[in-house]
Amino acid sequence: MSQPEDENTRPDPTLNGDPSLGGDGVRGTNDRPTIQNEPVVFVSYDPTDPTARTYSALIDAYAFFNARLFSGQLPPCLLTLQRRKQAYGYFSGRRFATRDGTAITDEIALNPSHFAERTTEKILSTLVHEMVHLEQAHFGTPSRGRYHNTEWARMMRAVGLIPSDTGEPGGKETGQRVSHFIEEGGALRARLRRLARCADEHGALRRVGE
Repeated sequence: MSQPEDENTRPDPTLNGDPSLGGDGVRGTNDRPTIQNEPVVFVSYDPTDPTARTYSALIDAYAFFNARLFSGQLPPCLLTLQRRKQAYGYFSGRRFATRDGTAITDEIALNPSHFAERTTEKILSTLVHEMVHLEQAHFGTPSRGRYHNTEWARMMRAVGLIPSDTGEPGGKETGQRVSHFIEEGGALRARLRRLARCADEHGALRRVGE
C-alpha cells in the first residue's frame, strides 16, 4: 500500500495526552451489539522471526480486543510501529491506499521507542485507545482536527479506559490533548493482564535496543 499525498494524519501524542479525532455525537456507550459465543483469540507466531513475532502479536491483540470490547465490529486496519516524538501511538484515518486506489485503510501506530519503559498492559491500553478513535471514525462523529469530544470520552469509558488530560484521576476528559488511565476493577483490566501475560511469556511487544 502507498500513502496518499493528501492524507489527513491525526497524531496521538499520549505521552503528554493524545490529540486525535473528536466531535459531539449522540451515540451512547451501550449501543454496541452483543456477540454470542465470541471467538477465542490465541496469540501465535513464529518465534524465530522477529518481524512475525512482533506483528503477529499486534494482529492477535487487535483481534482479541475487537472481539471482546467492540463486538467484532471494527474493520481491519494497518497496524504499524512508528517512532514519533511525544507519542505513545496514534490513529490516522484513511491513511494508506493501494496504488490503484481500490482499497483505502486506516492506520494505528504504536511507538516502539517507549516499549522498554512501559509495561505490556500500558502498551496494550494505548492500542485500545487508538481502537476507540477508529471506532468513532467509522461509527461516531469525530470533531475536526485533534479535539477529543464527549462522544469519544463515552466510548473510552465503555471499554474500560477513563479519559484524562493528565493520565490520572480527576483530569479533564475532553480537549485537544487527552490521555487515559485504566479503570480499576473493570473488565478491561482483567483482559489486559491476560493478554499481557501471554505476550510477555512469548517475548512480544518488547524493544531490546535502538
